[in-house]
Amino acid sequence: MTGFILLIGAWFRIASLTQYVSRSVMSGYLIAAVALITANQLGNLFGISSAETGVFLHSITETLSHLTEINWIAVSITGITLFGYLAMSRIYPRIPASFTLLAAISLITWILSSFIDLPIQYLKTESPSSLLEASSSFNFNSFGQLPRAAVAIAFLSFLEASIVGRALAARSGERFNANQQMFALGITNIGLSFFSGLPASGSSIRSSVNVTEGAVTPIAGILSGLFCVILFFSLAPFFSFIPLAALATITVIVAIVRINRHYLRVIFHTSKSDPIVLIGTIICGLLFPLDAAIYMGAGISIIFFLKKVGTPELVEYDFNTEGELAELEQKERTTPDISIVHVEGDLFFGSAEIFLDQARRVCDDPNLKIIILRMKNAHHLDATCAMAIEDLLRFAREHDRHIIVSGAHREIFRTFRNSGLLETLGRKNFFMDTPSNPTLSTRNALRRAQELLGQKKANIRIYVDPAKQDKKNLSESADHPK
Repeated sequence: MTGFILLIGAWFRIASLTQYVSRSVMSGYLIAAVALITANQLGNLFGISSAETGVFLHSITETLSHLTEINWIAVSITGITLFGYLAMSRIYPRIPASFTLLAAISLITWILSSFIDLPIQYLKTESPSSLLEASSSFNFNSFGQLPRAAVAIAFLSFLEASIVGRALAARSGERFNANQQMFALGITNIGLSFFSGLPASGSSIRSSVNVTEGAVTPIAGILSGLFCVILFFSLAPFFSFIPLAALATITVIVAIVRINRHYLRVIFHTSKSDPIVLIGTIICGLLFPLDAAIYMGAGISIIFFLKKVGTPELVEYDFNTEGELAELEQKERTTPDISIVHVEGDLFFGSAEIFLDQARRVCDDPNLKIIILRMKNAHHLDATCAMAIEDLLRFAREHDRHIIVSGAHREIFRTFRNSGLLETLGRKNFFMDTPSNPTLSTRNALRRAQELLGQKKANIRIYVDPAKQDKKNLSESADHPK
């Protein structure tokens, strides 16, 4: 199911949507995953019998309920493995500490067990032939329980592979094809499912080591896989001598090493929203099943994203002595009045109501007769925003106001034409942007405004968001106290 989800995503080319999942979400998920892995391995670390669960707090309580069963021989093996890993990583960094320690400790415990009885748990293994047997059964009863986990695994595996791939591509200067990566992961997971394999993903550790040691083509990855197969078939009979305490220690260490401290430092010092997303993802991963953390973290991240882009900016302008539009320093209106609302930002469904509310606030001025919507820097209009503008036109007419649009580019024109807004507004009240003369459309809109007012002169002001104006006044008061 995970493989098919990835294939469907690659077919519809949705790999680019993963860019909306921030590094804060991934870092928070990774920390929560490390915490869950550690909690599930506590029983093996202390040599006690405790069931592994999918929730961090449940695993902790399970371990605490069996603390009286601590096996001090297992604790000693845990301490020796931890000390040995740290020492080897510092003194002999090029030697694979994990493999070397497991082999050495397994040999020592096997020799000691020949003389004395060691009450410790060993790794349970199966023969290579039984693992290669394809499964022919399918359980339809559990089919409805799988989609949520399968979507989470597909999503996370591609995110991890994408991050690793983009980082290595940036280092080598090559182009990263996200959809091809998603397709490859899908094929891989479908193939693994027939042989009871774990879901496949990318690996920052293995890939980085591969590149650091000089790998330049995909052949290096193929050789790495072949070496794993050779080691598996040659060493499988010895796996049953690996103490679970040593294996659990290596598992926890490798998981903790994957936490990138540099990423955490950047997240906590860059913006206010990123730490909230990180902490929220971690808390969710500790309280609920781990797959819920990625959904919650992505949801929080998207909420902050929409909050940032979902508020159109309204800045007050006027024509200066050189005939150019410039920011207005102070606002004074007399009757009759023309307000030029300079709209900047994304006008999609997330900002439609905010835009409508701000524009209605302009229309509430009893001295105001004409509102010119200067939309040169407005983008991504959708149906929701089109209906909001339609409501604004209706509101303006009910209050004896006129709406004129200036500086519109092709996207704005297409939206107005296809939605019927152009007909409702009137073609005479719609002025396209002229790139060679940015203020020409606004001047033409002003002529149209004067025509609607029935006079040649009018006081011209461009509306500013009151919240921004209050902040500006507050800043000026602080700079020039009375």
